[in-house]
Amino acid sequence: MRPRYLPDAEWIDSRTSGLPLSWASDLKAHWLSTNAVDHYAANVQLREATESLLQVRIPLDANDATLCEAARALARRCASRAEIFHTVPELRAAMERVCQGQHIKPP
Repeated sequence: MRPRYLPDAEWIDSRTSGLPLSWASDLKAHWLSTNAVDHYAANVQLREATESLLQVRIPLDANDATLCEAARALARRCASRAEIFHTVPELRAAMERVCQGQHIKPP
């Protein structure tokens, strides 16, 4: 039995349904412009973008206050590692693990 492939519109809607409307609209517009030139690239870009966005642990439409509070909480979590690790290399490695656990590239 051959797999059933969704029509483009259904597939795009299924990929963007969990996103805020403004994000979904932007991704759909980008897909449409890229699809006009390269269907494969448009699909890959949409798939990779939505996979990445759906891993974000705070709302994509969060306001500045929410983002700042999330940053403060993560900074406190990193700083608390100094209570456990007392050498610079160990502390740095622990802080990097905190960042990686949040899908953030360590500085």
